Amino acid sequence: MAQEIELPFLVTRLPDLSGIACTHIVQSYPPLGDGSMRLRVSMRGGIVVLRELTKKTPAEGYAKEMGVDDEHNVPLSEREYERLKPLFPRELTKDRFKLPLPGGYVSEIDMYGDALEGLIRVEVEFRNVAEKLAFTPPDWFGRCLKGEPWAKNSALAGKTFAEIKGFLEEPPAH
Repeated sequence: MAQEIELPFLVTRLPDLSGIACTHIVQSYPPLGDGSMRLRVSMRGGIVVLRELTKKTPAEGYAKEMGVDDEHNVPLSEREYERLKPLFPRELTKDRFKLPLPGGYVSEIDMYGDALEGLIRVEVEFRNVAEKLAFTPPDWFGRCLKGEPWAKNSALAGKTFAEIKGFLEEPPAH
């Protein structure tokens, strides 16, 4: 089990991505649940295709207060993935670009496709909560999406850009 400590943001201005490799990702989610546990099957890659089952749950105690998730990833064979996929009907696709940031951080820029085309987000993962709290986003980062339930991939899956457009224009709810 690993802990996922990250901050998601909207992108106000796309940085130069020339020369940055792109990874195509397909994430599929089960029918809507209560949000306390998030499951997905995903497939990513180009020459080498990786498939996995992921379970995310909020961490306990102080870590939960800081928005940390416990994340379990289980590699899947092509056959396992194909057998599980029908149980996960809500899908989203995105192209991911990993761009280095000052301070040794790496931004993951996700350009959503298909029904969510037009949505561009960026996430930064941290080694610990102190790094997360000290992080100063670059000027091309937009509004921080931490705590906005609509912005989780599990909530976006199966939606259209038209359905979420209002959230992009509204100030945060907290």
